[in-house]
Parts: sequence; structure tokens; C-alpha cells
Amino acid sequence: MEAINPASLFAAILAICAEISCIGAAIAWTVKGVQAARTPSKKIEERLAAVEKAIEEHKNFFASDKRRLETIEEGNRVTQKAILALLSHGIDGNDVEAMRVAKSELQEYLIGKN
Repeated sequence: MEAINPASLFAAILAICAEISCIGAAIAWTVKGVQAARTPSKKIEERLAAVEKAIEEHKNFFASDKRRLETIEEGNRVTQKAILALLSHGIDGNDVEAMRVAKSELQEYLIGKN
């Protein structure tokens, strides 16, 4: 058996510290590698979230525009009916009932629009 002296004890402590340092460095490199590998997916997730937000905003814009166009189309239909009744009355002098109907439809549309 070998006797334990201060030099061998110091050497053993230094060896343990070196092992701990090597293990810590290996863990640090592993963590750094995992973080570096995950960085592109974080950037992609952030970009994807921004794109999804923009798509949702555009959907709202399109829905608003669709409602506005439908309102314009409805107004055009009512106006065209009124013009048709005026033309019909202007051509033959009759069709007063169609003019009354067109007037009431136009009146309802304009009152209901507000």
C-alpha cells in the first residue's frame, strides 16, 4: 500500500477538478450546439407568426371589401330598376304602376341604407 502524502492528495484533487471542468465544457458545448440548431426554427416560427397575422388582416380587408361591393351592387340593381321604369313610362306613357313600385323600392333602399 502506498501512503497518502500531500503531493498525491493535491494531484488527486487536481485530477477531479480537471474531470469536472471537462464535463462542464462538454455540457456547455452541447447546450450551445442545441441552441444553434434551434435558432433557425425560432426564426421560422417568428416569420410564420408574422405571415399568419398578415393573412388574417388581409382576410378582414377582403371581407370588408366584399360587403362594400355587395352594397354597391344592390344599389345599382335598385337604380337600374328605377331607370327601366322611367324608360318604359317615357316610351309609351303607361306603366305608372311600375314607376310606383320602382319609387317605393328606391325609397326603401335609400332609407334603409342609413
